[in-house]
Amino acid sequence: MIELNINLEGSLSPETCFDFYRDQSCPLPCKDEKEMKGLLSITKPFSDEVTIENSLYKMTLPVLQQNQAIERAAYELVTKLAKQGTSYAEIALAPIRFTHQTLSQLAVVEAVISGVSRARMDLKGQIQVNLVLGLVRGEKESNNLETVEVANRLKGTIVNGLILEGEENTPVSKYQKVLNQAYKLNIPFSVATNKLQDTKDAITLGAKRIIGGLACTEDEEVIKMIKDKNVLIVTSLLQLFYTGKLKRLINHPLPLMKKNGLKVVLSSSDPALFDSNINREYTLARDLFFISYKDCMDMEKLAFEEKLMK
Repeated sequence: MIELNINLEGSLSPETCFDFYRDQSCPLPCKDEKEMKGLLSITKPFSDEVTIENSLYKMTLPVLQQNQAIERAAYELVTKLAKQGTSYAEIALAPIRFTHQTLSQLAVVEAVISGVSRARMDLKGQIQVNLVLGLVRGEKESNNLETVEVANRLKGTIVNGLILEGEENTPVSKYQKVLNQAYKLNIPFSVATNKLQDTKDAITLGAKRIIGGLACTEDEEVIKMIKDKNVLIVTSLLQLFYTGKLKRLINHPLPLMKKNGLKVVLSSSDPALFDSNINREYTLARDLFFISYKDCMDMEKLAFEEKLMK
């Protein structure tokens, strides 16, 4: 199985999150692990006014500000993915989110690398993992430029690119300087967007992937741009549905993406947040859109072939 762009903070198990609160002497938001799971998991669509950052991340990020906790979270995530049969995974990590106490962005990424490496050693290399560092919408330009510099410094490790993420309340064009710097340093980047103009701008600036991609079939010009630039679309049925971007699962443009000959793969997104995995995504694709088993396997193969840094 191939799982792409799983956010570390969106994958923290309720049991581990509860342990972190208790071990770090933080005020407990609940009485036990079972109640914590209810606070961390989304089981129905959010309204348009509610964002992931307003709920789950406010629960997990306060206790992911120490390198020991970050290392353990990375270790447990990789171990869990391997047990589910995942052969390749990309973990999306916005290091600026983990620096609210004393850690630097570089120290945060190094802690994740340590956790991933320890897990892979214990698993005897049965799973391949790469990190995609997150540029955060709404953050200071200097902070995002620092993330680019960390990605550049860690070339040759498991860090294999960047992703512009966060709520789509500011246009992609606002981050032109940051993305241009990534392009100049030859660091491939993705852009998470479901808006038409942002999709155009992302491709123009050199994005290798569009994450989400609900607007990718809305305009013939965009379809042509995606094909001409050989852009990969990484999309999730459940993530877009549960976060309110998609009103009904049946409205996802996956069939149109395939009909128009676009390169598209499925992602499971954050397993703890959406109580999901990649098998569930492909099962939904087959059940809702009658995507054949062969097409699903072709998407899996494409996902592995399209790793950002070869």
